Amino acid sequence: MGIIELLRRMALMIGVGGFLWLWMESPAAILEVNRADFAGRYQREYGDGHPARRAESLLGEAPRLSVAEFTAKETQHRLLPEGAPAWSEYYRKLPAGSLYSSLDQAPFAAVRRQIESQFAQSQRPTMYLPVRDGVRTGYIEISYVYEPRKSKAPPEVVFPERHRAWPWLAAALLLYGLIPWRSSAACAAYSRIAILSLDGLGLLFASTFLALRLWIANSTAEVFGSELGVTVFLGILGMVGVLLMLWTGQMAAFRVRGSSSALRLENLWRGKEISLAEVDGTGHLVRNGIETGIFIHCRDGGTVKLDWTGVLRFEPIVQAISAAGVPKMQDLKA
Repeated sequence: MGIIELLRRMALMIGVGGFLWLWMESPAAILEVNRADFAGRYQREYGDGHPARRAESLLGEAPRLSVAEFTAKETQHRLLPEGAPAWSEYYRKLPAGSLYSSLDQAPFAAVRRQIESQFAQSQRPTMYLPVRDGVRTGYIEISYVYEPRKSKAPPEVVFPERHRAWPWLAAALLLYGLIPWRSSAACAAYSRIAILSLDGLGLLFASTFLALRLWIANSTAEVFGSELGVTVFLGILGMVGVLLMLWTGQMAAFRVRGSSSALRLENLWRGKEISLAEVDGTGHLVRNGIETGIFIHCRDGGTVKLDWTGVLRFEPIVQAISAAGVPKMQDLKA
């Protein structure tokens, strides 16, 4: 059945599409995590080495803020609820420098709602989670990064699903190659090399526009969200490649089998048998003075056109029609 050629190409397109989606999938936001160093920041802004503080010292003025007041000022309207005891262990293990994390990754999954609520209310990306560190209170500085692809986060955080992409590509190629190909040795059919080449061209065209759409988005949530118009536009362009692969499927399913009494025509959707005894006549299809195929005029008034461009082993079909004594008719413009 020709439908198997449609299934072959569907498997290829779905598999490659799934590969590209998982390869480029990225969350709408991630977290940049640091151990807040308010004492260090206070020294840089209010310490003795700061020019403004030296001037105050010479004038005999007291510092404007204490460390505690500076901390309270910096965390005002940015505090998350105090973390449970387990956060203290996490706080102590934080490395120097920034750490990036998904909102769904422990331990932040437990406070995801509070983080998103805090960002929505204040529209300030940086917030602080207070934790008990012995006798004092420490702060985990959490920055809500809403454009992860522009951040310095490692690829495994920005593109967390890439490890799942390869099986989709492997399955697509295996199914395309392993779904049985119909034999074309004893019939007129299109070249397998031409079919593979056109499939590759169609797949390249369609996947290029899908990859482009995923690449220019800030996250995969945008693809069917705020930037839907761009998705529709590039999707229409990519459909050219999909239609090319469907046309190639029609080529792969095309068969003409000839015998002394009948012709058997097969395409993507159905097969049809034409008894040569029911044929009134046949002639050539001509385009720009060049013969490009044949037509068969049946007694019921129907005409079947067979274009032999790119078709292998078509000559035995012409010989079978001639051997059956089918009358010749005037050539027909293709």
